[in-house]
Amino acid sequence: MPLKAEIIAIMIIGGIFTTINSVAVYADTTSEGCDPTLWDHVYHPARLHTLKTCMTVSGIIDHIKREPDGDLHIRVHLDPQYSNLTNSANDQIQAGDLVIEPVCDHEPSQSTAAIEACSGFQSQIVIPPEGTHIQTTGRYVLDTSPAHGWTEIHPVSDITNLDSSPSFLSMFGIHTTQPLQQHIIPSQRQHVTYDDIPDKSE
Repeated sequence: MPLKAEIIAIMIIGGIFTTINSVAVYADTTSEGCDPTLWDHVYHPARLHTLKTCMTVSGIIDHIKREPDGDLHIRVHLDPQYSNLTNSANDQIQAGDLVIEPVCDHEPSQSTAAIEACSGFQSQIVIPPEGTHIQTTGRYVLDTSPAHGWTEIHPVSDITNLDSSPSFLSMFGIHTTQPLQQHIIPSQRQHVTYDDIPDKSE
């Protein structure tokens, strides 16, 4: 390879490593626990660089915001064992939290592309309120959109409310074999009150 081409290649690769920051890039391609069809409902998927096709993490919901593309933008303060999954953009723009995004939670108002992405589909994931300790599974990605650069679980395939899990409830003398949130009928679900105020940083 000519020297000039080698220099250009090194600069490009270096730029990618700088963007990803210290976040590890996973080669895993399994999708156990994830719904691959959700990718068809992601708005502008080209902006999301896949780091791992399926990952499960846990943490506490810090903030929930409705996005005009129909998704929810949820900030999760990760449990200590997952703290390496965020980067400097998460620190500077997302209060140090990992972003998770259930797609097509509500009707999009942003653009034709967003409306088409959610056409004929609405998420049935039950969203616990802010302050809830959760476990979530989905695709681990880097959002390369301008002024973003943070890591996300996007799209989210599942959210489990750990505060209503069998092991947690047993501490209070309540015994069940399934998390309570699994008994909620999706069509009767009710979300918390979301922050609809536009935020250009998100």
